Amino acid sequence: MTVMVTRLTSDLNMGSAAAIAFLIWELLITFDREVNFIWSKPRSSWIKWVFLFARYFPLLAGLCGRIIDSIVLYKHPIPIPLNALRIWYICQVLIIHLMMMGAEIVMMARVYALYNRNRYIGGVFFLLLFGETTSVVIGLSLNLPSKNFDSSSLITSSSKSFIYFGISAMISQVVILAFSIYRYIRGDWKGVPIVSLMIRDGTLAFAVLFFVSLLLVTYTAMGLTYSTPTFAWLMNFISTAECRLILNMQQIPVPNNTYRTSDTPLTTFLVDNSGLGEYRSNVAAP
Repeated sequence: MTVMVTRLTSDLNMGSAAAIAFLIWELLITFDREVNFIWSKPRSSWIKWVFLFARYFPLLAGLCGRIIDSIVLYKHPIPIPLNALRIWYICQVLIIHLMMMGAEIVMMARVYALYNRNRYIGGVFFLLLFGETTSVVIGLSLNLPSKNFDSSSLITSSSKSFIYFGISAMISQVVILAFSIYRYIRGDWKGVPIVSLMIRDGTLAFAVLFFVSLLLVTYTAMGLTYSTPTFAWLMNFISTAECRLILNMQQIPVPNNTYRTSDTPLTTFLVDNSGLGEYRSNVAAP
């Protein structure tokens, strides 16, 4: 079943295409830093693979989405089976969930390091990730494409399971930000460049991802057609935020009282001069 090309469907498709264009532009303007700081890392570096996934997986997923939408919209002679469209409709939620988890793991690793690898903090973060995944699975199981699903649904509507994903993701983001700000204030690290950078970038990433996640949840809950390009833009912003978090941390100068080991290039040891006493905090923050 084909979709009649209207001004609305064309604009929705162009809005999603614009997100891909922005992602390519972001890749080009940071490609030199990617080569310098990421490609040179050994294969055993986990942050290298996290970065490459965040950089290129959304680009591949976005291009696949635009190809599928174009085939549906412009009546390609080789149509896509309806069951395949159903699968792609479901996979969109899984794609955005995997991407958000990648970004959150990077942010959680930074905060976890600030707490000197406290098991309680690690347990809380694990529960948050588990809760997000559970919410997505429940959302998908309750909102499988109905018998009335057709190709037009792919262009003009989003799965209600995005609501489950968005709410759980926003809860995780609030908890991560709260832990980081609390530790920053209690640790008296305002003069330490690497920690100040972590808080600044983490707060900016939170603001962007929380706002776009809120838009996606709101548009989907209200049944607004603008939810479809919002998915593409959220995927774009997750990729940009995660990659910027990693790249910015690679560029900060290492002060005299810190060092990075060859085995763990993202590990920095900081001295906390707060009233709680001096101790060394293993900041394994990307």
